[in-house]
Amino acid sequence: MIPLHRDSEKDQREDQGQDRPAPAPVGESGERSPIIPGFLRRDQLWITVRSMLVLTGYRVRFHAVRVPVYVARTGWYALRGTVDLTNAVLRWWHWTNGWTLESLAVAAGRSGHHDAMNAHREGKRTRGTRGRILAVAAVAALAALVASAVWLPGWVWPPLGLAAVVALARRGRPDGR
Repeated sequence: MIPLHRDSEKDQREDQGQDRPAPAPVGESGERSPIIPGFLRRDQLWITVRSMLVLTGYRVRFHAVRVPVYVARTGWYALRGTVDLTNAVLRWWHWTNGWTLESLAVAAGRSGHHDAMNAHREGKRTRGTRGRILAVAAVAALAALVASAVWLPGWVWPPLGLAAVVALARRGRPDGR
């Protein structure tokens, strides 16, 4: 768009140095900085690629030496995760919070005898229901495992095992790791 008349207010701002584009960055000698950085120029490109390969090789060697420690630590965390998951399932099944409820009802004395029996009965019912849920889940998991063994190709098992180990290791790792 071409302005038909001058905007005097804008001209005043330009005269005061406002609304002007910033000057192009200049180097120490007062020349403008190059558009393509020096390490990406043709004469420096192979030096840059070589230094990147050297750095990558160092990183690969650094971690390759530590792979046995990484594997052992991951295995230990997976074992801890298995134990932790098993304990969590058992605590859920046995409804350990119900034991506290029963103890509180018994501690109430003779007047709380009825409450204690209700808490005990409710605990037995809850444990029975949760036990049946776990039994159905175990049968379903076993059926899925057998079906997978029959119908899945052999190359699927290592990634599945690795995923299981990673999930268990993540559960078993200490906080902050």
